[in-house]
Amino acid sequence: MIQKTAGYFLKRTTRVGLAFFCAVNFFNLTIGTLESSETVNILELDGGGSRTLLGLSFLKYLKQATNEDVPRRFKVAGGSSGGAIIGAGLTLPNDSSPSLPKYTADTLWDLFIQQRQNLFSSNTNAIPGITPLYSNTTLTAAATACYGEALFSSALVNTVTVSINTTNSAVTLFKSWDSPSDLKTTDAVLASVALPIFFAPQTISGSSDSFIDGSLVTNNSTLFLLEEAKKLYPQANFNILSLGPGKYQTSFLNQISAAAQDSKRIPYLAMENLLELQDRTIDNRIKKDPKVLNYWRINPDIDADHLAIDDVTDSTISYLEDVVSSYTTANQADLQNMITILKNS
Repeated sequence: MIQKTAGYFLKRTTRVGLAFFCAVNFFNLTIGTLESSETVNILELDGGGSRTLLGLSFLKYLKQATNEDVPRRFKVAGGSSGGAIIGAGLTLPNDSSPSLPKYTADTLWDLFIQQRQNLFSSNTNAIPGITPLYSNTTLTAAATACYGEALFSSALVNTVTVSINTTNSAVTLFKSWDSPSDLKTTDAVLASVALPIFFAPQTISGSSDSFIDGSLVTNNSTLFLLEEAKKLYPQANFNILSLGPGKYQTSFLNQISAAAQDSKRIPYLAMENLLELQDRTIDNRIKKDPKVLNYWRINPDIDADHLAIDDVTDSTISYLEDVVSSYTTANQADLQNMITILKNS
């Protein structure tokens, strides 16, 4: 009887001990995974022509609030069209101090103001709907003035530009960490900005293919950037800051009224409805992704008078700055919380 009791006790003790051992090791494994995983911040910049200044203006606010440049806080950045211009500019290394960015949001803004006429320089003999409205030559000159001879692989942050190859109609992602060694930043950007009707398809050095604006696939490149970030950081969780070109959301009757007042608004009103659908689709996808901890979509409301994507007049630029100023003031508490999370990541 004593032997049976002792045996029973020994078995019970062994089982309890084994269970405890497994529990402790599972706990340590779990804690170790949590400690070893990192949180990666992603900066996505929508296209939108001149309206992408909304995103750049917000980055000026972010720089002032954090005293940090984009490469200090984000590990993946990029976008399509105007977003590609900004993303590549803010991750470009300084010529004299390659570990530092060449531009801050403020200095890149100043450069845009200097080059805005070159970005949208009219083709003198353009036939609307048949030949491009604007010159690829002056667009290339503006890009060269910004990026010089810098190689895309030298970007301080993993940078992506989104384009479409006209040869096979395939989406093409130019990635700074996985691109031809001789690919210039200028070419990676120009491949992403040639929006049909506005510009001719863009050829780049070393390729016989031509490319057009990646925003024709999706103006919001968040899902592309997130997919690439997961490949780069497979164990990571992600915070995403996505900067839109502003939105005009109103009733169908108001849209009809806006179109009746100015027929030039019609294509932009159609675009607004498409962009709204894209944003909702992306938002739903992001919310279901357990690896995404936070998704901040900054896309302020704009009015019907400022829907054009090629308006670089002083009054429009001032208006876009005012929109961002009003937005940041109205959402100060939420933005401060976002900044705190980004700085702690």
